[in-house]
Amino acid sequence: DWSDGAIGKGIILTEHSQTKEDIFTICGVYEDYKIGGVYVDERPSIRLAAVRGDKSLYLAGVVLKVHELTPEAIASVQEVVDNILPDKEIEVMAYADGMMEAFVDIRNIKDAILLGGLFSLIISIFGLIGYIRDETYRRSAEMAVRKINGALPGEIVGLFVFDVLKLAVVAAVLGNIAAYVVSDAVLERFAQKVPLDAWMFVAGSAAVILIITATVAANSLRISRANPVDSLKNE
Repeated sequence: DWSDGAIGKGIILTEHSQTKEDIFTICGVYEDYKIGGVYVDERPSIRLAAVRGDKSLYLAGVVLKVHELTPEAIASVQEVVDNILPDKEIEVMAYADGMMEAFVDIRNIKDAILLGGLFSLIISIFGLIGYIRDETYRRSAEMAVRKINGALPGEIVGLFVFDVLKLAVVAAVLGNIAAYVVSDAVLERFAQKVPLDAWMFVAGSAAVILIITATVAANSLRISRANPVDSLKNE
Protein backbone atom coordinates (compact mmCIF):
# COMPACT_ATOMS: atom_id res chain seq x y z
CA ASP A 1 0.00 0.00 0.00
CA TRP A 2 1.82 3.09 -1.31
CA SER A 3 -0.98 5.54 -0.60
CA ASP A 4 1.56 7.90 0.98
CA GLY A 5 3.69 7.93 -2.20
CA ALA A 6 6.53 5.93 -3.69
CA ILE A 7 9.50 7.96 -2.45
CA GLY A 8 11.44 6.12 0.24
CA LYS A 9 10.04 2.71 -0.62
CA GLY A 10 12.36 -0.20 -1.44
CA ILE A 11 12.03 -2.25 -4.60
CA ILE A 12 13.64 -5.42 -5.93
CA LEU A 13 14.88 -5.43 -9.51
CA THR A 14 14.67 -9.12 -10.46
CA GLU A 15 18.13 -10.60 -11.02
CA HIS A 16 19.85 -7.37 -9.95
CA SER A 17 18.67 -7.83 -6.37
CA GLN A 18 19.85 -11.07 -4.75
CA THR A 19 19.96 -10.02 -1.09
CA LYS A 20 18.30 -7.51 1.18
CA GLU A 21 21.30 -5.25 0.70
CA ASP A 22 20.46 -5.09 -2.99
CA ILE A 23 17.05 -3.52 -2.48
CA PHE A 24 16.87 -0.20 -4.29
CA THR A 25 15.29 2.82 -2.61
CA ILE A 26 13.10 5.13 -4.66
CA CYS A 27 14.45 8.66 -4.29
CA GLY A 28 12.23 10.46 -6.82
CA VAL A 29 9.33 10.11 -9.26
CA TYR A 30 9.29 11.63 -12.73
CA GLU A 31 6.46 12.33 -15.12
CA ASP A 32 5.67 9.57 -17.60
CA TYR A 33 7.31 10.07 -20.98
CA LYS A 34 8.02 8.02 -24.08
CA ILE A 35 10.92 5.58 -23.82
CA GLY A 36 12.57 3.40 -26.41
CA GLY A 37 10.93 3.24 -29.82
CA VAL A 38 7.72 4.68 -31.17
CA TYR A 39 5.42 1.87 -30.09
CA VAL A 40 3.34 1.91 -26.94
CA ASP A 41 5.25 0.63 -23.92
CA GLU A 42 3.01 0.47 -20.86
CA ARG A 43 5.64 -1.03 -18.56
CA PRO A 44 6.81 1.08 -15.61
CA SER A 45 10.20 2.62 -16.23
CA ILE A 46 13.05 3.30 -13.85
CA ARG A 47 16.26 5.30 -14.19
CA LEU A 48 19.31 4.22 -12.20
CA ALA A 49 22.17 6.49 -11.20
CA ALA A 50 24.04 5.14 -8.18
CA VAL A 51 27.26 3.58 -6.99
CA ARG A 52 26.97 0.74 -4.48
CA GLY A 53 30.14 -1.11 -3.57
CA ASP A 54 31.67 -2.54 -6.71
CA LYS A 55 28.44 -2.01 -8.68
CA SER A 56 28.18 1.09 -10.83
CA LEU A 57 24.82 1.96 -12.32
CA TYR A 58 24.51 4.90 -14.66
CA LEU A 59 21.93 6.51 -16.87
CA ALA A 60 21.85 5.18 -20.42
CA GLY A 61 21.88 8.74 -21.71
CA VAL A 62 22.37 12.32 -20.57
CA VAL A 63 20.29 15.19 -21.97
CA LEU A 64 22.04 18.54 -22.38
CA LYS A 65 20.43 21.85 -23.24
CA VAL A 66 22.35 24.31 -25.41
CA HIS A 67 21.58 27.90 -26.31
CA GLU A 68 21.67 27.14 -30.03
CA LEU A 69 21.59 23.70 -31.64
CA THR A 70 24.25 23.82 -34.35
CA PRO A 71 26.83 21.35 -35.67
CA GLU A 72 29.51 23.44 -33.95
CA ALA A 73 27.73 23.15 -30.58
CA ILE A 74 27.39 19.38 -30.94
CA ALA A 75 31.09 19.13 -31.88
CA SER A 76 32.06 21.19 -28.82
CA VAL A 77 30.04 18.95 -26.50
CA GLN A 78 31.54 15.87 -28.14
CA GLU A 79 35.04 17.23 -27.55
CA VAL A 80 34.33 17.87 -23.87
CA VAL A 81 32.85 14.39 -23.41
CA ASP A 82 35.84 12.77 -25.14
CA ASN A 83 38.24 14.66 -22.87
CA ILE A 84 36.34 13.67 -19.71
CA LEU A 85 35.88 10.02 -20.72
CA PRO A 86 38.71 9.19 -23.12
CA ASP A 87 38.29 5.43 -22.68
CA LYS A 88 34.56 5.47 -23.54
CA GLU A 89 32.91 5.69 -26.94
CA ILE A 90 30.02 8.07 -26.34
CA GLU A 91 28.15 9.63 -29.24
CA VAL A 92 26.71 13.11 -28.89
CA MET A 93 23.74 13.71 -31.15
CA ALA A 94 20.73 15.99 -31.44
CA TYR A 95 17.61 14.69 -29.74
CA ALA A 96 15.63 15.21 -32.96
CA ASP A 97 18.08 12.94 -34.82
CA GLY A 98 17.59 10.26 -32.20
CA MET A 99 13.83 10.47 -32.62
CA MET A 100 14.23 10.20 -36.39
CA GLU A 101 16.22 6.99 -35.90
CA ALA A 102 13.43 5.64 -33.72
CA PHE A 103 10.96 6.28 -36.55
CA VAL A 104 13.11 4.87 -39.35
CA ASP A 105 11.16 1.60 -39.67
CA ILE A 106 7.84 3.43 -39.71
CA ARG A 107 9.13 5.93 -42.25
CA ASN A 108 10.16 3.06 -44.52
CA ILE A 109 6.67 1.58 -44.26
CA LYS A 110 5.18 4.99 -44.97
CA ASP A 111 7.35 5.42 -48.07
CA ALA A 112 6.40 1.94 -49.30
CA ILE A 113 2.67 2.67 -48.85
CA LEU A 114 3.07 6.05 -50.55
CA LEU A 115 4.84 4.53 -53.55
CA GLY A 116 2.27 1.72 -53.72
CA GLY A 117 -0.57 4.22 -53.72
CA LEU A 118 1.14 6.34 -56.38
CA PHE A 119 1.71 3.37 -58.69
CA SER A 120 -1.88 2.21 -58.13
CA LEU A 121 -3.14 5.65 -59.11
CA ILE A 122 -1.00 5.68 -62.28
CA ILE A 123 -2.19 2.20 -63.28
CA SER A 124 -5.79 3.25 -62.62
CA ILE A 125 -5.37 6.32 -64.82
CA PHE A 126 -4.07 4.18 -67.68
CA GLY A 127 -7.07 1.88 -67.26
CA LEU A 128 -9.40 4.87 -67.18
CA ILE A 129 -7.89 6.22 -70.42
CA GLY A 130 -8.50 2.87 -72.11
CA TYR A 131 -12.06 2.77 -70.80
CA ILE A 132 -12.86 6.28 -72.07
CA ARG A 133 -11.43 5.50 -75.50
CA ASP A 134 -13.60 2.39 -75.74
CA GLU A 135 -16.65 4.33 -74.60
CA THR A 136 -16.11 7.16 -77.06
CA TYR A 137 -15.77 4.66 -79.91
CA ARG A 138 -18.84 2.70 -78.78
CA ARG A 139 -20.96 5.81 -78.31
CA SER A 140 -19.69 7.77 -81.31
CA ALA A 141 -23.02 7.54 -83.16
CA GLU A 142 -24.92 8.64 -80.07
CA MET A 143 -22.64 11.63 -79.60
CA ALA A 144 -23.00 12.49 -83.31
CA VAL A 145 -26.79 12.54 -83.02
CA ARG A 146 -26.56 14.71 -79.92
CA LYS A 147 -24.31 17.18 -81.72
CA ILE A 148 -26.66 17.31 -84.71
CA ASN A 149 -29.45 18.15 -82.28
CA GLY A 150 -27.46 21.05 -80.85
CA ALA A 151 -25.35 19.56 -78.05
CA LEU A 152 -22.22 21.60 -77.31
CA PRO A 153 -18.73 20.04 -76.88
CA GLY A 154 -18.84 20.87 -73.17
CA GLU A 155 -22.08 18.97 -72.77
CA ILE A 156 -20.62 15.94 -74.55
CA VAL A 157 -17.59 15.97 -72.24
CA GLY A 158 -19.91 16.43 -69.25
CA LEU A 159 -21.76 13.23 -70.11
CA PHE A 160 -18.61 11.12 -69.92
CA VAL A 161 -17.39 12.92 -66.78
CA PHE A 162 -20.72 12.45 -65.02
CA ASP A 163 -20.85 8.73 -65.83
CA VAL A 164 -17.39 8.14 -64.40
CA LEU A 165 -17.84 10.39 -61.36
CA LYS A 166 -20.91 8.45 -60.23
CA LEU A 167 -18.66 5.47 -59.60
CA ALA A 168 -15.71 7.56 -58.41
CA VAL A 169 -17.70 9.28 -55.64
CA VAL A 170 -19.06 5.98 -54.33
CA ALA A 171 -15.56 4.47 -54.44
CA ALA A 172 -14.15 7.52 -52.62
CA VAL A 173 -16.69 7.19 -49.79
CA LEU A 174 -16.01 3.48 -49.36
CA GLY A 175 -12.26 4.08 -49.60
CA ASN A 176 -12.38 6.79 -46.92
CA ILE A 177 -14.24 4.50 -44.53
CA ALA A 178 -11.71 1.72 -45.07
CA ALA A 179 -8.79 4.15 -44.75
CA TYR A 180 -10.12 5.51 -41.45
CA VAL A 181 -10.61 2.06 -39.95
CA VAL A 182 -7.13 0.88 -41.00
CA SER A 183 -5.41 4.13 -39.94
CA ASP A 184 -7.09 4.10 -36.54
CA ALA A 185 -6.02 0.48 -35.98
CA VAL A 186 -2.41 1.26 -36.97
CA LEU A 187 -2.23 4.35 -34.74
CA GLU A 188 -3.24 2.27 -31.71
CA ARG A 189 0.28 0.82 -31.78
CA PHE A 190 1.91 4.23 -31.24
CA ALA A 191 2.53 6.08 -28.01
CA GLN A 192 1.82 9.40 -29.73
CA LYS A 193 -0.96 9.72 -32.27
CA VAL A 194 -1.90 12.32 -34.86
CA PRO A 195 -5.60 13.23 -35.08
CA LEU A 196 -7.48 11.70 -38.00
CA ASP A 197 -9.22 14.88 -39.11
CA ALA A 198 -11.93 14.66 -41.75
CA TRP A 199 -10.17 17.20 -43.97
CA MET A 200 -7.36 14.71 -44.66
CA PHE A 201 -9.75 12.23 -46.22
CA VAL A 202 -11.77 14.91 -47.99
CA ALA A 203 -8.64 16.48 -49.46
CA GLY A 204 -7.33 13.12 -50.65
CA SER A 205 -10.64 12.21 -52.27
CA ALA A 206 -10.94 15.65 -53.85
CA ALA A 207 -7.45 15.34 -55.35
CA VAL A 208 -8.21 11.89 -56.81
CA ILE A 209 -11.58 13.02 -58.19
CA LEU A 210 -9.93 16.07 -59.73
CA ILE A 211 -7.36 13.84 -61.46
CA ILE A 212 -10.14 11.55 -62.69
CA THR A 213 -12.16 14.50 -64.01
CA ALA A 214 -9.16 15.95 -65.84
CA THR A 215 -8.29 12.55 -67.34
CA VAL A 216 -11.84 11.89 -68.56
CA ALA A 217 -12.26 15.41 -69.93
CA ALA A 218 -8.96 15.32 -71.81
CA ASN A 219 -9.71 11.95 -73.40
CA SER A 220 -13.30 12.79 -74.37
CA LEU A 221 -12.43 16.03 -76.15
CA ARG A 222 -11.76 14.18 -79.38
CA ILE A 223 -15.27 12.82 -79.70
CA SER A 224 -16.79 16.13 -78.58
CA ARG A 225 -14.99 17.97 -81.42
CA ALA A 226 -15.37 15.27 -84.08
CA ASN A 227 -17.47 15.87 -87.17
CA PRO A 228 -20.81 14.05 -86.57
CA VAL A 229 -20.99 13.13 -90.27
CA ASP A 230 -17.71 11.19 -90.03
CA SER A 231 -18.95 9.38 -86.93
CA LEU A 232 -22.18 8.36 -88.67
CA LYS A 233 -20.26 7.21 -91.76
CA ASN A 234 -18.12 4.95 -89.57
CA GLU A 235 -21.26 3.39 -88.18
